[in-house]
Amino acid sequence: MQTIYELLTERADLLENTVVIIDPCLNPDGRDRYANWYNQTRTVPYNTNKISREHSEPWPGGRANHYLFDLNRDWAWITQVESQQRLKEYHKWLPHVHADFHEQGINEPFYFAPAAEPYHEVITKWQRDFQHMLGKNNAKIF
Repeated sequence: MQTIYELLTERADLLENTVVIIDPCLNPDGRDRYANWYNQTRTVPYNTNKISREHSEPWPGGRANHYLFDLNRDWAWITQVESQQRLKEYHKWLPHVHADFHEQGINEPFYFAPAAEPYHEVITKWQRDFQHMLGKNNAKIF
C-alpha cells in the first residue's frame, strides 16, 4: 500500500503513460496464517536477532495455501485456483514488465534479477541485458 500511496502522491507523473497493477496478496490463506502468528509472537521493540522466535515461523508457515500447497511452486503446473486466477489476469493485461518481489527468508530477504545461469535457449541477449538493468535498479531501491 505504501507503493501505491507514493506513486499517487510523489510520482503521479509516471502514471500518465503507465498502467501499474499491484497484486498485494497472492496467497490470502498463508498471509492470514502468517500475520496472526507474527502478531502473537513479535516483540516491541523489534528483535533483530535472526534466531529470535519472531523470525522462525513454524510449519506450515505462510507460503502454503489452505490445502498446504506452496503457491510459489505452482507456476509450472498451475494446479491451484489462486495461480489460475493470477495467470488469467496476467494474460488479460500482458505487461511489458512483471516484477515479482517476495521474501525468500531471513538470510536472503529479496530476489533481484537476473536469473541464475544457465538461461533457457529462447531467452535473448536483449532479455538477459534487460534483466541485469532491471535487477540493479530494483536493488538500489531496497
